[in-house]
Amino acid sequence: MLSHLLDEAVPGNQIPRVYINTGIDLRMVTDFVKNEAKSDERIKIVMSPDFHLKISDLCCVRMKEEPLTEWSIKNHKPYAIIGIMQDDGGRRDRSGCLSFNQNGTLSSFKPLAPVTKEWEEWYIKSHEVKLCAIYGEPYNRRRTGCKGCPFSLDLQ
Repeated sequence: MLSHLLDEAVPGNQIPRVYINTGIDLRMVTDFVKNEAKSDERIKIVMSPDFHLKISDLCCVRMKEEPLTEWSIKNHKPYAIIGIMQDDGGRRDRSGCLSFNQNGTLSSFKPLAPVTKEWEEWYIKSHEVKLCAIYGEPYNRRRTGCKGCPFSLDLQ
């Protein structure tokens, strides 16, 4: 949905869409992103280097957030636009729209943070946003994550 909103707000933009592939993401999600990347050169698939991390509350940081930060630095992108919502729960429920580095510079912009699930569903339906099949029948997943993540069991 974030990609659709960016295109609506900034037509013709070349803002990269970075997908961090942890290697243990759900196959349907990875396949969807790979297929979308065939027709959208803005989609960048970055492999997470830490496939053998011990499961802990730091998995998301090590396998998703740190590789995104590294990609941003390497590609001279001073901040990331991240599509997380407070309604997703977990650490996300404390997320605001803007995050800053220790020196006070912007590190990330999360425009969807205050968006509710109800608004998200309305927007996707009314704008016919193409989603991965895992969000529809018969799966009806509200969100996805790494296969077998014990920290998301209560979020499904």
